[in-house]
Amino acid sequence: MKRSVGCFYLILCLPLPLDSDGKLNADDQKTGPATLDKVRESRRPRVLLVEDYAPNVMVVTNYLEEFSYSYDVANNGSEGVEMAKKGQYFAILMDVQMHLMNGFDATKLIREFERQENYFTL
Repeated sequence: MKRSVGCFYLILCLPLPLDSDGKLNADDQKTGPATLDKVRESRRPRVLLVEDYAPNVMVVTNYLEEFSYSYDVANNGSEGVEMAKKGQYFAILMDVQMHLMNGFDATKLIREFERQENYFTL
């Protein structure tokens, strides 16, 4: 399968734990490095990335790690739907064109599941 080269733009607003100086918040540093890592991990919002193109996965996960988000990666829409049903995610970043199931169909199934389970949706 040949992929065409294209550009896309993404504006993503995710809350970052910043202190008053604009640096990533490290208010728990008194507890020591091992404990601090556990505390930070427990506070990290979880994101589901649904993307089948490895270079895009690498770019997005690097950004998520840079801003202290934990994440799971689904390699196609079908896998993304199943992961979304099993986990609680702060956000789902969905590719539109994927094999097996595209992002539009996957999103419809996830939203349908959320409605059935009475999850809050906008």
